[in-house]
Amino acid sequence: MKTSEIFSELSHALDQEKAAEIIHDLRKNGEQFLYNEGAKRLIIGREWNQVSKGIYETEFSSEMTRISRVLNIHSRKSFEEADYRFNLTMY
Repeated sequence: MKTSEIFSELSHALDQEKAAEIIHDLRKNGEQFLYNEGAKRLIIGREWNQVSKGIYETEFSSEMTRISRVLNIHSRKSFEEADYRFNLTMY
């Protein structure tokens, strides 16, 4: 499944389990994730060049903001808690 197809699943109702499943699917597809303090959300690796320059509105920002909000990720600590709970970095 392509990254765009995985992100299209966000158009459906999203709960924490579904958001974690989307992260897992994206990781299986080779995508990397990290929490960024400046953006105050998860970012997908492909955003890094823009986000590192302070550009937080990217091709993936709305999707990653929504996933971060559903998973209650708003700090590095909350990312670590979500990672522990949903095993987000399992692959």
